[in-house]
Amino acid sequence: MKKTLIGAVALVLMTACGGKQQTAEPADADTTRTEAVAADATMEDPAWHNEGSVKWKGHTYTYVLNRAADKSLPLVKDGLGQPYYDNSVDLSLRRDGEVFIAKRFTKEAFLEFLTPDYRANAALQGIAFDQATDEGLRFGAFVGYPGSEEGIPLMIIIASDGTMSVVKGEQPAAPGD
Repeated sequence: MKKTLIGAVALVLMTACGGKQQTAEPADADTTRTEAVAADATMEDPAWHNEGSVKWKGHTYTYVLNRAADKSLPLVKDGLGQPYYDNSVDLSLRRDGEVFIAKRFTKEAFLEFLTPDYRANAALQGIAFDQATDEGLRFGAFVGYPGSEEGIPLMIIIASDGTMSVVKGEQPAAPGD
């Protein structure tokens, strides 16, 4: 289940990064496209929004997740040295219409799971709802290098009393495994 969750989180985040609609090209058209990026330009992931609701332990929980480049955080770099803005993710969780949790996550929330290299060069790629379990509402999180699928999957668990814990997730299985 955890492998499926992390795979789904990675898929959602990769899909969010490529959300532009493409127009059909003629079969003989040259579809090679390049965008000029100044060598010193700082890149950023596109903003991402997700919301939903779940019934759990006799209550209705509604979550809203918003990811955005956070220019107040230190810059990170991709494998080629291109600077990127790190991201923050705002989680708003309501229980039966009342604010239950409102928290901004940055990769700082996951430092105990990150190597020094990830602390310096990786970004919070995103957070997505997974499922409600006996232990709590589970949200998958992913900290990884900009422009790469390489990263560390994590799980945020929010208990019915509002306490939060973070555990390391599992790396998603390769397709066909």
